[in-house]
Amino acid sequence: MLFDDAGSKVIEAAIRRISLGVAMAYGCEVEVEYDQVFGILINDLDETQYRLSAAKVVFGESVINGNAAPVGASENFARALRIAPRAFANIEKVDSAPLHTSAYDFNDDALVHYVRRFVELVRQRLPA
Repeated sequence: MLFDDAGSKVIEAAIRRISLGVAMAYGCEVEVEYDQVFGILINDLDETQYRLSAAKVVFGESVINGNAAPVGASENFARALRIAPRAFANIEKVDSAPLHTSAYDFNDDALVHYVRRFVELVRQRLPA
């Protein structure tokens, strides 16, 4: 439930309720400004299947996890998915600092794999 728009409303209500309770406990006032900047990233099911199919060809089925658990992270790609259905995926196992930090070290050797997966996706989607 937490990974949909209804879940977002539950989270917002909880933030407001907890903030009000803490403020009341300390005899002060609180004003909560809640702005859902990016929204929930929800992959299109058909697009996800296309990408999984291409990834299985390129990487092998044994290393593909098409049933990964939802991740509670902020991702600006979520806004694009509301406009044009697509799918977001992590295709690199990184032994580095988290993405979007100054210590993150992108594995340049992974680029060839990204391109191979993209080419396979195009090959599968375009008519012969």
